[in-house]
This record gives sequence, C-alpha cells and structure tokens, in this order.
Amino acid sequence: MKRKEFERVTPEAAGIPSGTIMDILDRLEDADYCEPHGLVIMRHGKILAEGWWNPYGKNVPHELFSMTKSYTATALGIAYTEGLIDLNAPVLDYYPEYRECNTDPKAQRIRVKDVLTMSSGKPEVRCSSTDWIRHFFKMKSEYEPGSVYAYSCEDTHCVEALVQRVTGRSMEEYLKEKLFDKLGIDSNRLKWAYLPDGSVIGCGGLLATTEDSARLVKLYLEDGVWDGERLLARDYVELATHTQILQPPEEKHNTEFSEEGVLPGYGYQIWTNLTKIEGTFAFCGAIGQYGVGIPEKDIVISLHESSEGMGTNRSISMITSLLKHTAQSAPLPDDLNLSSKLAERLARLSLGRPCSQPYSKVAEEVNGQTYIIEEGCFTFPKNLWNHIADCVNIEKIVGISQFSFQFDNVDTCIMTLQERGRERRIIIGLDGCRRENTYGCQNMEYVDRAVFDGAWTNENVFQVNARWIQTSFSISAAFIFEMDGVRITAVNVYGDFDAHPLRHGDVIAKRRKKE
Repeated sequence: MKRKEFERVTPEAAGIPSGTIMDILDRLEDADYCEPHGLVIMRHGKILAEGWWNPYGKNVPHELFSMTKSYTATALGIAYTEGLIDLNAPVLDYYPEYRECNTDPKAQRIRVKDVLTMSSGKPEVRCSSTDWIRHFFKMKSEYEPGSVYAYSCEDTHCVEALVQRVTGRSMEEYLKEKLFDKLGIDSNRLKWAYLPDGSVIGCGGLLATTEDSARLVKLYLEDGVWDGERLLARDYVELATHTQILQPPEEKHNTEFSEEGVLPGYGYQIWTNLTKIEGTFAFCGAIGQYGVGIPEKDIVISLHESSEGMGTNRSISMITSLLKHTAQSAPLPDDLNLSSKLAERLARLSLGRPCSQPYSKVAEEVNGQTYIIEEGCFTFPKNLWNHIADCVNIEKIVGISQFSFQFDNVDTCIMTLQERGRERRIIIGLDGCRRENTYGCQNMEYVDRAVFDGAWTNENVFQVNARWIQTSFSISAAFIFEMDGVRITAVNVYGDFDAHPLRHGDVIAKRRKKE
C-alpha cells in the first residue's frame, strides 16, 4: 500500500489563527454535553491541528456508526465511475429475481439514486427474515420514490448490496483495492460488522481512524481525484455533496451557529449544509462522529467524540463555524509563541488521570469473596449492534453471573468474573493509571481494547471505570458492599444509545457461602 503522509504546518501557515484552534479545544473540553476523543483539521492538503485525548490514540480505529454510510456510498460511486451501474435505473433491474414477489407499483419505480438519498419510500422496519432484500421489495411503499426523505438504514444497505451485485465482490474487498490502498487507509486496521450472510453492514459498524475519515473527505474536496488519479466521477462528487433532497422541517438542526435562511439537505449518503451552515457537506455518525468538508475554504474536519444520547451536532457546528469564519485566503504572520503552546497542548491532550485511592478496611473483608448476581443484569461492555439491515434483531445481553475482587497490592486489583460461559480476569488500575484488557463486546468480539481503573470512593464503595477505546462507550459502576452482599449501581454511562442494562436499575449480588 502506497501511503502519502500529509505535511504538518502551523495554523497560521494555513491561514487560520492558532487562537481559533485553542478556542475549539477550550469549548470541547468545557462542554457538558460531550467528551472529545480525536480531532484532525486540514487545509490545502496539510494538517494544521491533530490530537487525541488519552487514552484514545491516533492509530486506534474508532466506531463510526452511520459515518459508515458515506464509505458505502463511495463504493457505489466508484462502481458508477467504472460504468458498472446507472444511477437512474430502477433497483429491480439489478435484481430481476425479485420482480415476481413485488406487487407494489411504487417499489418498481425505486431508482438507484433514490436509495442513495434515502427516499425509496419504504418504511424502516426490521424483521426476522434472512432474505432481507426480498423483504425490502415486498414491503409496501409509503411514498413515491424520490419524493420524501426518510432516514432508512435499509436504503443504505440496499446500496451496499448493489455494490456487491454489480462488482461481483464483497464491498470491503472492492474498497480495499479501489479506494483504501490508493488513499493510504490501512484496511488491515479497519474493523467491519457483518450480517449472517457474510456481507458487511453498509449502514453502520465500521471502525476507522480519525485520519482515515479525513482522507475520504479530502477525496471529495479534491473533486474525486487522488494523486492525479480519478477515483470518483466529477458528476458523482457534485451530486453526492450537494442537496438532492431537503431534510424534513421537524429535524433538529438549529444551533447557535446556524446561518439564517440555510436549509439542511441530503446528498448521496452525505449531509449537506450541516446544521444550517451554508456550503458544507458531512459524513455523520451517532454520538458525535463527523467528517466535514468546507469546499469554499478547502477545509477538512474529522471529529470523534461521545455525546449525549443518540448524539448532538453542537460540537461539529461550533468547529465548522469557527473555522469557516476565521480562515483567511493567505497565510497569516507567524505567532510562534501561541503556535508552540498549541502544539504542546495537542501533544498532551487527556481525559484526565484516574483517581488513586487503593485503601479501605472493607477491601480486606471482601478480598477473594465470590458474589452471585441474584437480581438485575450487569455487564461492563455494551451490546454492539449487528442487526442494522432489516434482518437481525438486537440480541439480549447475557450478563455476568458471578464475580470476585482480589485486592493483593496497591497498584492493581484483579476482578474475576463469569460471563457468557467463560471466566474472565480483568486487571483494574488502582495507582492513578488505567490498565488495558482484552475484553470483547457482545456481537463484535474483536472490539476488545478495554481500559479499567478503580478507586475506593467511600469506605464501602469501590468504583470501577471501564472504557472501550475503539468506541464511544464508557461506564462507571459503583460496587456498594452491604452486609453479605453488593449493590451495583451506575455512576455514569456514555455512548450506548441509552440501552445499557445498568441504566434500568441497580443489580443485587449476594456473597457465596463457603461450603
């Protein structure tokens, strides 16, 4: 794989004040609605700011959620560029075997560009069918294709299926040769989620680095050309990054950075005029994953974070607006004092050191004792989605059945637990440092880089903090030791779509009696 490394420059060399980047970092770190994980800002093909909040890192792939959709649409764009697919053709032209099951005249009129713009007219309804494409065509349409935007993961996965159909290859293999190897994206480091039929989930489930997404945004800013080679047709880039259909008026796009009279829209699996900021296009994923292009200013922004609930646009709106309105057409005078301070700050970004409080009289009493969970469901990881294409339902979380803590030194403790038919040993840092463990998430076992730390926050309360650094997910749980039992309660949970079982109530465990 030939990888082009980008030149690193000061913000002033790119026409942006270092003070603007400082302001962005201040706002991200002071926000009560998000936790920043990684940020890359480029202009004129050069990186002017990049940083990751420890324990997140530059080369650690991060879950993208629906940013995956823009990667999927790019795969179809390459197929279009190669003359393999017609954007105006009915989707059924590529699936003649499903004509006989289709009795809805509207469905017969769904074009390739309609699934690209999420305007197929089909409702987003999940089912238990393993032949989800047949089910897609059998569902009755609610609207005339191309007339109404309605967010639909099924439309996106139809795009992924079309890529496989017209290329005769899996989408990840096709993207590796036609896109990733050319852009310098290490496909061996990427992580995909899969459906039972072996196809990738085209609408969500990809894990990639912050810079990977910056490279893809840059391809669109460069009119589909990379190092002199056209990867995407000019007309496809134009259609993909400009409004093809408007967002419904009830969509919540208003922020303090909205521009009057600007209407947010949708291109080809790419958001346009994001949060009512004119002239922008964006790859968007839940809980705060973004790749944004500002063509007018030749700016690329890639942001990973964990924000409230399903996510908020506030961070990326702030960053986009500040950069758009402070970027100058020519380099600015050097500000070596401020730019060096900025470089130093970016190099040491952190979410803060864990608390170190390894001592408690209760630790001696509970050391090595086994506790059996009797009420409620408790686990550390979230249940990652692998169902997002109309055919697989979310599986019920199988929680921990029993656990014990071993407090043998002041640096770490060992938590041994039984979960999903196996015993697991977790190393928990007590000394103000996190410890990394291999602990796979349900449904995606390879999303397994988990860091743990713990501290006694009260004489009988041991708090354990866990974070999966390939995801937006973190959890802090308090183990409250009472008599011969433990009550487990959530201190905070982020990045789980509000679905983690500990959100639904405390968990009760009892000490196992010695035989």
